[in-house]
Amino acid sequence: MNEPVLVILIGKFEEKLNSFLRSVINNVELDVIFVDTTSKRSKISNYLRTKKLTTPTTILHATKSKAVLTGLKYFDEHFKESSSGLILVDMDQGFGLDDINAVVRSMDNIPDAIIIGGREIEQIGNKSLKFIISRLSRLTGTRVKDFNSGLRGLPASFVSELLNQKPTHLDTWIEMYVFAAKNNNQIVEVPIQTQHQIKSSILFSFILNSSKLFYIILRFSFLSMLTAGIDYAIFSVLFIFSNSILASIIIARIAAGSFQFFMGKKWVFKSRNRLIVELIKYIILVGVLMLISYTFIELMVNNFGMNAIVSKLIAELSLFIVSFTMQKKIVFAHPIPTKH
Repeated sequence: MNEPVLVILIGKFEEKLNSFLRSVINNVELDVIFVDTTSKRSKISNYLRTKKLTTPTTILHATKSKAVLTGLKYFDEHFKESSSGLILVDMDQGFGLDDINAVVRSMDNIPDAIIIGGREIEQIGNKSLKFIISRLSRLTGTRVKDFNSGLRGLPASFVSELLNQKPTHLDTWIEMYVFAAKNNNQIVEVPIQTQHQIKSSILFSFILNSSKLFYIILRFSFLSMLTAGIDYAIFSVLFIFSNSILASIIIARIAAGSFQFFMGKKWVFKSRNRLIVELIKYIILVGVLMLISYTFIELMVNNFGMNAIVSKLIAELSLFIVSFTMQKKIVFAHPIPTKH
């Protein structure tokens, strides 16, 4: 198995970085790409040039917002055929050589997975942090505590697929995880030695960086509300005139489902897969959810004497998370990459 390449993001030059660079130079046998975003570019470049480097080293310069994208593009152009992947290291988060080695070992053991170097998070009882982590875990389908970690191992094939999507904001790390989830890539968190203290300022930054996630959830929630409004309105009108729960559900679901499918494909999940394949999967999903909803409504109306319109509202709200998960994971999911 070919070794990964280190992509080290440098945001500021200080003594801690100086010590880390000496460790990398003296102990790492991997190719290293430095992406320098500091205002003192010549200082870092001159420092590296004065050392007798035993490892192949490349120095790139980029703005902070383009640092990750710059590193990924350079790797994809020069190393994707000769390397198993890359390890992104954000030096502003103070990672050490042992942390990097832990990710290297995990990439050797699970070569197709996204590896996150997970720091032990202190003050995990913080309710805001718990809420954010639960939303992230639900979106990506994995249990990871340190989603904000700047130490990530990425397979070479994943990097190419990610760049094919023409991303623009990879400094917002959540975009990478969202794509991994849509692409059915396994995400694995491995413990590292570096600690992560969640203070109020860090927590604010954590929430701010999660804007990508909340925008995605907001789009799906907004579409779901519109769909539910169409469905609920058509069902209510038809039921008032026909008094038939089944017929009202079927007609309302066809109308609302057609709207949700095309908006979900183009706007929420932005899928590029074949229309007919996704349409068939969506029809099956809608049919299954419709039967479940019908069963719930009949149960509440006949057994508990509840109003049919109120019963439908309760049933649909109960199926919201199921609908989102099935659409993301099955209907609009990216195909699993074929292993060669």
